[in-house]
Amino acid sequence: MIASDGSNMTQICEKTHINQKQFKVLMPPMVKKGFVTMDMDVRATYMITANGRALVSQFDQLAKELAP
Repeated sequence: MIASDGSNMTQICEKTHINQKQFKVLMPPMVKKGFVTMDMDVRATYMITANGRALVSQFDQLAKELAP
Protein backbone atom coordinates (compact mmCIF):
# COMPACT_ATOMS: atom_id res chain seq x y z
CA MET A 1 0.00 0.00 0.00
CA ILE A 2 2.83 2.39 0.77
CA ALA A 3 4.01 1.99 -2.83
CA SER A 4 0.67 3.54 -3.86
CA ASP A 5 1.96 7.10 -3.55
CA GLY A 6 0.48 8.44 -6.75
CA SER A 7 1.98 5.62 -8.78
CA ASN A 8 0.57 3.61 -11.66
CA MET A 9 0.43 -0.18 -11.91
CA THR A 10 3.86 -0.54 -13.53
CA GLN A 11 5.58 1.62 -10.93
CA ILE A 12 3.90 -0.21 -8.04
CA CYS A 13 4.84 -3.60 -9.52
CA GLU A 14 8.46 -2.49 -9.83
CA LYS A 15 8.60 -1.14 -6.25
CA THR A 16 6.94 -4.19 -4.71
CA HIS A 17 8.53 -6.84 -6.96
CA ILE A 18 5.22 -8.37 -8.04
CA ASN A 19 3.97 -9.01 -11.54
CA GLN A 20 0.90 -7.42 -13.14
CA LYS A 21 -1.18 -10.56 -12.67
CA GLN A 22 -0.52 -10.47 -8.92
CA PHE A 23 -1.27 -6.73 -8.88
CA LYS A 24 -4.64 -7.30 -10.54
CA VAL A 25 -5.54 -9.80 -7.81
CA LEU A 26 -4.23 -7.78 -4.86
CA MET A 27 -5.16 -4.17 -5.65
CA PRO A 28 -8.93 -4.32 -6.29
CA PRO A 29 -9.76 -5.52 -2.74
CA MET A 30 -7.59 -2.73 -1.28
CA VAL A 31 -9.46 -0.17 -3.40
CA LYS A 32 -12.85 -1.71 -2.55
CA LYS A 33 -12.10 -1.63 1.20
CA GLY A 34 -10.93 1.98 1.02
CA PHE A 35 -7.25 1.47 1.84
CA VAL A 36 -6.18 2.80 -1.57
CA THR A 37 -7.91 5.14 -4.02
CA MET A 38 -7.72 4.87 -7.78
CA ASP A 39 -7.83 7.99 -9.96
CA MET A 40 -8.49 7.49 -13.66
CA ASP A 41 -6.80 10.25 -15.60
CA VAL A 42 -4.81 9.06 -18.59
CA ARG A 43 -3.70 6.00 -16.63
CA ALA A 44 -4.97 4.60 -13.35
CA THR A 45 -3.06 6.19 -10.49
CA TYR A 46 -3.22 4.77 -6.98
CA MET A 47 -2.91 6.66 -3.67
CA ILE A 48 -2.93 5.27 -0.13
CA THR A 49 -5.73 6.66 2.07
CA ALA A 50 -5.75 7.58 5.76
CA ASN A 51 -7.34 4.17 6.46
CA GLY A 52 -4.55 2.50 4.50
CA ARG A 53 -1.89 4.38 6.49
CA ALA A 54 -3.61 3.37 9.74
CA LEU A 55 -3.59 -0.28 8.66
CA VAL A 56 0.12 -0.12 7.75
CA SER A 57 0.79 1.47 11.15
CA GLN A 58 -1.05 -1.37 12.88
CA PHE A 59 1.00 -3.94 10.95
CA ASP A 60 4.21 -2.12 11.91
CA GLN A 61 3.19 -2.09 15.58
CA LEU A 62 2.37 -5.81 15.48
CA ALA A 63 5.71 -6.58 13.85
CA LYS A 64 7.49 -4.67 16.64
CA GLU A 65 5.59 -6.62 19.29
CA LEU A 66 6.47 -9.93 17.66
CA ALA A 67 10.16 -9.11 17.20
CA PRO A 68 12.54 -10.89 19.59
